[in-house]
Amino acid sequence: MICANTGGTWKVNIGDTQNRVDISGGTINDGKWHHLTMVVDRTAKLVKIYQDGAFVGQAIIASTFGSLTSGLPFAVGQEGTLTYGANVNGNISEVRVWNKALSESSILNYTCSSITSSHPDYTNLIGYWKGDNGSGNSFTDSSSKQITLAFVNTPTWTSSTAALKCGTANGIVPKMVDIAYSSLQWFGVPINSGWSLDGRSWLPAGN
Repeated sequence: MICANTGGTWKVNIGDTQNRVDISGGTINDGKWHHLTMVVDRTAKLVKIYQDGAFVGQAIIASTFGSLTSGLPFAVGQEGTLTYGANVNGNISEVRVWNKALSESSILNYTCSSITSSHPDYTNLIGYWKGDNGSGNSFTDSSSKQITLAFVNTPTWTSSTAALKCGTANGIVPKMVDIAYSSLQWFGVPINSGWSLDGRSWLPAGN
């Protein structure tokens, strides 16, 4: 789940009935558009988040994690139980759902681009709601699945010329918070999720 957090930031969380992982992102209440991404990689046992195409943080998915399929409906501007008030203090567009853990370069290169059939992972796109209907009480799905998302209340539709922060994959560089994470992996030290380390490892996969 991706949601707003206290202090004008955002966060993600995933879990089963016994385990839960939370990661906090950066500031989003600055009056600008932001591209927020969560990647769940069960093979690598990691949850990663990105803001405006840039890596923000990650957490380990414990080996005890069970299925992440809750049986709850997919919801935008609302929690899956549909029990909270649908009062989003902000604008939402370009909602994308994939059945694959996207690469960092793929995420960054498409922060400021619409998804078309030329996207390298287009066949894994299972939902794409641009939010450009302009009227009505639903989001039209632009993916091949054509799943319309209906809103409980009719939203206020707005137009904006504000641009997202854009970049290229070459802009991804190690950060200070990555040093400890990479060093521990280099020495073969198991990283305990309870340590709540920020950062990521820059070692090749399988190293």
